[in-house]
Amino acid sequence: SDINIHILTTNILLLFIINISEFNPLYLEISCTSPEIRNGYSVSPKKIYKENEIFQYKCNQGFENNERGNATCTSSGWSPSPSCEEVTCNPPYIPNGVYSPQRINSGWIPLPRCSLKPCDFPEIKHGHLYYKERYRPYIPVPIGRQYLYACDDNFVSPSKSYWGFIRCTKEGWLPEVPCIRQCIFNFVENGHYSRETRHLLHESVKVDCYPGYSLSNGQNTVTCTENGWSPPLKCIRIKICSKNDIEIKSGFLSESDFIHNLNKRAQYKCKPSYVIEVDGWSTQPPVLEKSCDMPAFENAKTKSNATWFKLNDKLDYECNVGFENRFNRAKGSIVCQDNGWSHKPTCYDQVQSCHPPPPLFNGEVKETKKEEYEHNEVVVYNCNPRFLMKGPNKIQCVDGTWTSFIHTVSSLSTCICEIYIEEERTCGAIPELDHGFAQPSDPPYHHGDSVEFHCTETFTMIGDRSITCISGMWTQLPLCVGKTTLLKFTLNEV
Repeated sequence: SDINIHILTTNILLLFIINISEFNPLYLEISCTSPEIRNGYSVSPKKIYKENEIFQYKCNQGFENNERGNATCTSSGWSPSPSCEEVTCNPPYIPNGVYSPQRINSGWIPLPRCSLKPCDFPEIKHGHLYYKERYRPYIPVPIGRQYLYACDDNFVSPSKSYWGFIRCTKEGWLPEVPCIRQCIFNFVENGHYSRETRHLLHESVKVDCYPGYSLSNGQNTVTCTENGWSPPLKCIRIKICSKNDIEIKSGFLSESDFIHNLNKRAQYKCKPSYVIEVDGWSTQPPVLEKSCDMPAFENAKTKSNATWFKLNDKLDYECNVGFENRFNRAKGSIVCQDNGWSHKPTCYDQVQSCHPPPPLFNGEVKETKKEEYEHNEVVVYNCNPRFLMKGPNKIQCVDGTWTSFIHTVSSLSTCICEIYIEEERTCGAIPELDHGFAQPSDPPYHHGDSVEFHCTETFTMIGDRSITCISGMWTQLPLCVGKTTLLKFTLNEV
């Protein structure tokens, strides 16, 4: 039995030695457990990390990591050791003052907080604050406060007024652009205009210059800019070409325009049996060019299916039901001529003639009276000697009814003649208007003549726009007042 025990012990010892000889520390698996971070928390839900795996974490508000926001699992543990340290600030240095809140053992008193930034003194381009010196001690101002401001001449608020309110908001002062440029369209030198209009920055207006005139940039629109209208509201004379200035041998200008601006191209056509050659005109009888295209019919139609017509070709047409041509007929014809069709194939509503015109007190019809007047016929009135016409002196027959050029015939009956006193006396030169100007006109100025005035930009007219020569004296001038004067006048009225 002792021998058996010895053999068993020997075998166990031998087996232990063999196992120990096979053990190698290098083959042990290294792992790290998720650490507990004071004042922080893990980003990943894992509990066990293998060697070289990265543990990510974040710190609570008011704390920050000492090196970086992650650590690596190594044989010696986490590197670097995850930790969160409190964010602290050194006490500030304030000359001639103290700071608050103060730090005590139990925390900050009062608790730190962030508030919206107040607004500094507003800088209003092209404008100013009312009573700004009174407001200046209260700057910066809290959110919600508003102040009254005014814009400079030629500038208005977003509501198109000369004054407005500017308000402090969390985004800053609103409106961001308190004063916007305004341009007044009230006069075009050497051009047409109908009435005064006002336009804001970057808005454009179409300008209609007189024939032979154009804007300085050759365009037909002006734009409101910070410095006013661009280009200026002035039409300048330009070189033009007239149809009378050119004679096309064996050809003609095919466009309806009589005047062409400089550098504008014009289209022309050749007469039948002629074509265009680079070196000039050359007759080629076999080659015929069309002279007239199919015209546009107005209240009429034709049975012809042709698309073009030779010289002297005739085209018949007939009016629609209830319409007549200018010859008072339901049918007509036009002829293809050198300059196009002989006339436009147009038909009109059948109209009625008028009875003799109504009588005028202290006046009479200039022409010999007739029993019947055709549609569109015009009658002119004259006053008796020593009487002056007030109102229009012409009426027109329109489809059986007499109508003045600007009123109905019922209004015409109020147009009477008045005694013309001192009719030979004339008025002197047109008086000058401060901040305004008169429509150009040539003397002499007789009794009853009128002159119209306009105010320059930024001034407003008060009173009648025109003055009249009465018995050698001009009637009272209007006034052109500025914005400030007009505002005081308006406030006084209120």
